[in-house]
Amino acid sequence: MKKTESPFADFKESASNIKKFKPSNELFTLMLKDGRIIHYTTNEPKAFEKWLNENKIENIKEDII
Repeated sequence: MKKTESPFADFKESASNIKKFKPSNELFTLMLKDGRIIHYTTNEPKAFEKWLNENKIENIKEDII
């Protein structure tokens, strides 16, 4: 189920304000639609990434082969 408001109390951005993200373990780098870059650290990286994916936010992590 898509929920644009963040279920994470310490993360104030809604999904509708996020353009892209790049995960790195517990640290997420996010590009907002207004061009700002922010960083967010969470103890629940899988849940946070799932929320971003459910809201169709582009994941720009480069896969290393």
